[in-house]
Amino acid sequence: TDPNDPMIYSAYGALVGGRALCEGYSRAMQLLLLQSGIPCTTVTGVANGEGHMWNLVQLGSNWYNLDATWNDTTGGFVSYEYFNLTDADMALDHTFSKDFSEIAPDKLSGASFNISRPSCTATEYNYFVKRGFTYSAENADALISYITSSPDEVLEVRFVNQTFKQQFAANSNAYLQDINIKLANQAYYIGRYSISTHTLRLYKVQK
Repeated sequence: TDPNDPMIYSAYGALVGGRALCEGYSRAMQLLLLQSGIPCTTVTGVANGEGHMWNLVQLGSNWYNLDATWNDTTGGFVSYEYFNLTDADMALDHTFSKDFSEIAPDKLSGASFNISRPSCTATEYNYFVKRGFTYSAENADALISYITSSPDEVLEVRFVNQTFKQQFAANSNAYLQDINIKLANQAYYIGRYSISTHTLRLYKVQK
């Protein structure tokens, strides 16, 4: 919370001091992945109307967006909503800074920019794709069956069917109310729904 604290912009602040802004998160992630032999860099942009930093990670021959800051949530639960996303998915609520080559020399002073940012179009190592938590059915009843079959204490489900995403986004309140009613006798309840990333987060409750 203190912008004059140099530690919050560093990997040291995140990993040792326990306090960091997005730059500290991103530099810590970069350090850990590079030490693990995984190519990783940082990328800048804007999110929630503020300057932001996250990572680009290379897995195999493809690159992915990874936002460790936005994956960190309250309550001790780590979200995977921003774990290995395409540029298109990331652009739903993140804006990339321009590449260095796209900015006129007289405009560079004080500008936030990226240098030769690789494009991210693959989905193979997206968390939801890898775990099989991408939902493509087009009705809420099938979604209920899908949710209640999971053994996880906290479950995130991402919609991938474009038609259903549009239907859900347009009528999200009605859908969420209906789903919660149908989950009343089950083990889960909806804790959050993100319209921008089309992700449901559900928590298992003790019966």
